[in-house]
Formats: sequence, C-alpha cells, structure tokens
Amino acid sequence: IFIDAYYIYLLLVLVLFIAILDEKISVFRASYYFLSILLISSGYHAILYIRNDLGVMYLLYLGFTTFGSDIGAYFSGVLFGKHKLIPRLSPKKTIEGSIGGIALGTLIGVVFAYYTHLPIRLFYVGLFSVILTITSQIGDLTFSSFKRAFNIKDYSHIFPGHGGCLDRFDSLLFNSLIFALCLFYYFI
Repeated sequence: IFIDAYYIYLLLVLVLFIAILDEKISVFRASYYFLSILLISSGYHAILYIRNDLGVMYLLYLGFTTFGSDIGAYFSGVLFGKHKLIPRLSPKKTIEGSIGGIALGTLIGVVFAYYTHLPIRLFYVGLFSVILTITSQIGDLTFSSFKRAFNIKDYSHIFPGHGGCLDRFDSLLFNSLIFALCLFYYFI
C-alpha cells in the first residue's frame, strides 16, 4: 500500500533539478508539480492496491460511495443550497449540498456493501462511508485549490463544462488513498 520513500525523494530531486534549470519554473510552481504528481500517482497506486489485493468489489464500493457523494452534493446544492461552503475555492458549492452529498454517498455505500456482502462489519461500512463522503469533498476542494492557485478554470476541455478529465476523478483519487488506509488498518 505504501510507496517506497526512495521514489518520493527521487521525484523531489528531479522536480527541484528541473526548477533550477528552467528559469520559468518558480519554487511555487515546482512545489505544485511535486505535490500534484505525488497526489495523483499515490491515488492510482492506492486504486491498484485495492483492486489487486482486495478485489473489484471494494473498488466498486469506493466508486459508488464517492460518486454518490458527488451526485448528492450537486442535486441537494441545486435544490436547497443557500449557504456557501468555501467560496474562494469553489463558489457554487454549498453547505446544504455538502450535507446532501454525505447523506446520499453514505446511503449508497452502505446499501451496496450490504447487498454485495462486502466482508466488512456493517458498523465499519457505515463509518467508512461517512469518512469517504467527507474526504470526497475534501479531495474535490483540494484540486480546486490547485486550479485557483494558477487561475485555471478547467484542467482540460475534453468534457466541456465538466472541468476536464481530472475533475471527474479528483475525488476518487483522493478517496482511494483514504480508503486504502482504512482497509489496511481494518485488516491488520
């Protein structure tokens, strides 16, 4: 589950070396590159760990819980949203949307785990579902903060109006790290 520190050090040295050679890359931008590469690659590494070591059902549970949170947050925000969550990072996200995301994502996660007989005690399924719905939103806001730091609206224009490919998976990448840690400590 854990990435060898050697590779993290190597990445850091490489990014700093490139920053020294390229005068257009500031320390701020080099830090962004390092953190982005580390966060995205760690997320994919966690997805591989979950899929290969635990099975596809755990990965489906992660996806249903994460995307359930995103869908619940969107629709409850549109229907009931009045109070802004963190407008400097994401001006359209609301507290009501956040609560709706937590509720729907948790419900979907628990129902999925129950009906697929995921071998985790129901109490922990509920706990993991609540944690994942909260960290899903934190992951989305984290990637939004990256975009705001560089005055970028979208990561790409592959999906017009959707913020790019990374916007579809930022919550999932972030959540895969959290879920992998939860499962690692659950199964110890």
